[in-house]
Amino acid sequence: MSKKGEIHRINFFGGLEDTAHYTTSLKEALEKGLAMARPQRW
Repeated sequence: MSKKGEIHRINFFGGLEDTAHYTTSLKEALEKGLAMARPQRW
């Protein structure tokens, strides 16, 4: 997670731009980051 101005950028460590998520909401950034950290079930 990084922040530049009012924009929060959430991505996997070393993730490419196509997996990045941008938002101005800290709450949304937290929720998206937690969802990305959860194990994926196939």
